[in-house]
Parts: sequence; structure tokens; C-alpha cells
Amino acid sequence: MANRNNIPTHRWNKLKLRLSDIIAPELEISFNNSPVRKKTDYSEIFIRFFHIKFNGEIIWRFPNDSEQSNRSFLYGWWGDDYEYPKHSIAKYLDLPKDQLLAYEDKAGLADILKVCDKRIGYNRLKNIELSPAAKKIFDVRFKDKSNDGTAVYHIDDQAYIAYLKALPIEDRIIQILYIHGYGGKGNSRTAQALATYLPDNYSIFEPCFSINPVEALELAKKTIETKGINMIVASSLGAFTALQLRGIPKILINPCLYPSKELPKQVDISEDILLNFAELEKYTFENINNKEKKHTFGVFSTNDELFSYKEEFSKHYTNIQIMEDTHRISVENVEKVIVPIILKLLMFRTS
Repeated sequence: MANRNNIPTHRWNKLKLRLSDIIAPELEISFNNSPVRKKTDYSEIFIRFFHIKFNGEIIWRFPNDSEQSNRSFLYGWWGDDYEYPKHSIAKYLDLPKDQLLAYEDKAGLADILKVCDKRIGYNRLKNIELSPAAKKIFDVRFKDKSNDGTAVYHIDDQAYIAYLKALPIEDRIIQILYIHGYGGKGNSRTAQALATYLPDNYSIFEPCFSINPVEALELAKKTIETKGINMIVASSLGAFTALQLRGIPKILINPCLYPSKELPKQVDISEDILLNFAELEKYTFENINNKEKKHTFGVFSTNDELFSYKEEFSKHYTNIQIMEDTHRISVENVEKVIVPIILKLLMFRTS
């Protein structure tokens, strides 16, 4: 097949078809390759113009918006390292999914391809620097996201929360409460890693919890009610708070079962707060039915330098996972250990 300039187009048409398969379906966007013959004093060359049209507007042109030399392009003075848009697109489409976000090119298309790609969602894109053209696409594609990445709806709308829970698991917005350990401020590395590695219909909430266990428990209950929380992930001292809650799936990372004993070893804590912990510790393992056991996972590190309550935990719960790590879980283990447990627990929840 050839166009009116007798320039072959079949290769671009095949590439364009592959490209269309990964474009987010809600985007009104087209990638247009426009080869033109140009005669010079010495020969005849093909000049491959290219543009992207989004919502009826041309938002990117090649070579104008490429950082490569326009002069080299227009006069055919390019070397082996000169990259055309279709070459960049071909390389991108051949990448494994786990390498897409790291892709860079010389043509200047990389970030545009990423924000158009239905395989890459909001949580993975929101923190990368985008060109003006890519930003336009991002803003339209994710216009239904609020500033914290959650779907836009009123948190007290219980009818809407009930609607979400009635959806098939793969169509829901899954709300996870992360309860940090001692000294956390509500912006932990673990919560950020969960947001990165979980599918894009998952949202992570991490309030800043008080060291006072009564206040922490009250905030956890309020968040579960108002945010329509589906699951809890909690670390260390935060796992103690999670263990006081019933009727919700939970993953407990290196849980501190007896804060009244462990905290004085590490920090200065007021007597009143220690008494509050001691009182709650009496009820940690009360009223645990089979459903509660099924939906509770304990994850313990082999090299925990602070404490390990694996043996005590195993007297009450059967779901236990061991990982090679220290007390503070690594980002790698969040991806390789915690995320698979989350997905497994939610399947149990709906079975």
C-alpha cells in the first residue's frame, strides 16, 4: 500500500493498529504519520512529519516538539542515533509491562505514550514529570480523580459505598486503611509502596494516628465508617490498633502485641498511655471467630531487631507468612509479599 506520494505506508498502519490496542478507550486521540518526498540538489529524500491530535487539537508535532535537531531532519543530515516517532512507538510497544514507566526516548514521545497507555494507571503516573502535551492528556484521562487519587464522591454517601461493595471485585474502588507504627506521620514509605504496586482501582488512606491507643482506635473506626474501608494493612504498633477491630480483613506486619511492655524499652511514654495499652491488651484476642481467623494475616520478619510475637500470634491465628526482612518492611517485600496477600484476602472475602 502507498499514499499519494508513492511512499509505502503498510508498516506504519500495522504499528498504528498495535498502538490502538493499548490506548485508554476514553481518550479521543490520533497519532498521524505524514511522510513527504523532498528533492535536494543531490538526491530525493523522505521527510517523515508526525503529529498527535487530541480532542480535535494538534498538541504535538514532529520535528517541532522533539529535542533533536530540526535542521538535520529537514535536510536529511541524520545519523544512526536520530529517532523518529514511529521508531519510538515500536520500541515502547515491544517493552515488557514492568519496564513501561522507565521508558525514555529521543523523539520526545515517551511520556505521551505512558499517559495514553491503559495498562498504566493513575497511581503510577501521578508522580512523574510530564510534558505540556502529556499533561493535557493526563488531566482529561484522570479528571474523575481527586487530589489524593481517590474517586470523587462524598465520603459520607453510604448509598454509594453500598453500590461499590455490590460491584464485582475487579470493578470496585477498593479502599485500604494503612495504620502506621510508632513515630509515623501519615506519609509512610509502606503506604506509598502499596499505592504504587496495587492495581489502579485501589486507594490507600493513611491518617496520622495518635500514640494514645484510645484515640488511635477511635480514628480507625471513624475512617472505616466514613471511607468505606475494605481492608486494613498495619505495621508494628499500628497492628495492635488493627487487632482491636473485628469484621474487616487485616494484614499485620510485625505486630506489637504488648505495647505496654515494648514501648518503655524504646522510648519515654507517659504512665497514662501505658495503662491505656495495658487495658486494651486484655481484649486483643477476645471474640475471634472462624471468619475473623480466615481474614487475618500475620507477616513476620526473620531478622526483626525489635521483637517477634510470631509464636504468640500463632496461638490465635493460622494465617502466617514469614519474610526475609528487618522490623521495617522493605519496598521490595511490600510488592512481593504484602500485595499478593491483599489480592488473596479480597478473593476470600468474596468467596
